[in-house]
Amino acid sequence: MRDGIFTGHKLADYFNPMEEDWIEARRIINRLDRAEMIAGYGRKFYAAISYTTG
Repeated sequence: MRDGIFTGHKLADYFNPMEEDWIEARRIINRLDRAEMIAGYGRKFYAAISYTTG
């Protein structure tokens, strides 16, 4: 995932300081199969681990 060895698509192509593309990031693993659903899971998980009480 990090280097794009298997598909040519790497994580930094979709998540970097300029963009956060949950849908297209699915290409790293399984093309766009169920991309909307998986993106929803990713957003929820990321929100849960990013939440802090300050």
